[in-house]
Formats: sequence, structure tokens, C-alpha cells
Amino acid sequence: MSPTASIAKSARSAQKGQQTKAVIIDAALG
Repeated sequence: MSPTASIAKSARSAQKGQQTKAVIIDAALG
């Protein structure tokens, strides 16, 4: 895999993790 592709992939999974965290916080506050 090219370095750019792996960077994009890790950025995407990090973004997904952030969304999941936001949903969990939302549920906890809600």
C-alpha cells in the first residue's frame, strides 16, 4: 500500500472513532 493510502485510511478510521465517541457522549448526556 502506498504511504498516502495508509495515511488516508488511518485518518478515516480516526474520524469514525471520533463520530462513535460523539454518539456515546451524546447518549450519556441525553
